[in-house]
Amino acid sequence: MNSNPNHDHPEWGIKLNLTQQPARTTAAPAWLKGWQREDWCRRGVVVWSKEQQEVTHWQGRQALRVLKELRSDDAWQQNGITIGNPATRLQLPVEDKRRRGSKQEPRPAEPPAQPEHVLINTIKLTGAQTQHLFAVLNAAEEDLHRMADAEERAEREALGKIVALILAEHPYEGKK
Repeated sequence: MNSNPNHDHPEWGIKLNLTQQPARTTAAPAWLKGWQREDWCRRGVVVWSKEQQEVTHWQGRQALRVLKELRSDDAWQQNGITIGNPATRLQLPVEDKRRRGSKQEPRPAEPPAQPEHVLINTIKLTGAQTQHLFAVLNAAEEDLHRMADAEERAEREALGKIVALILAEHPYEGKK
């Protein structure tokens, strides 16, 4: 389902990929970068902005969370919203790279920073654009629930395989 049927890919839009699309045969805007082309074809909801040169992709559960947020607060009708891909930013400690034998005292180690939840690949939508996003997500809610269920099943299967690998009995000789 593409909410903007213009095949020339308008300035912005929303499309719902019910299945993974083949990257080589899927028409995409010419301005997309390589990793954006991957998002363009992935199963889920894709929102793009030519002006901002961004593509945001949500899996079913992420799209349902956005829909829930839009339903719970109507401030977006006036101000619009900023959307993006949820990510966690981790800051690793910086090594003290002073030479051995340096007369300067080493810096005390800084405690690791807490993980920070951020949005990446952000797109600022106007109130009217957000209304359109809301309408598309509402219309696709059943499909989004099916996607979310499939995502959950796939994650459970993957976790089961990991646990099985961890707990698998490997023959080995113990110390005698």
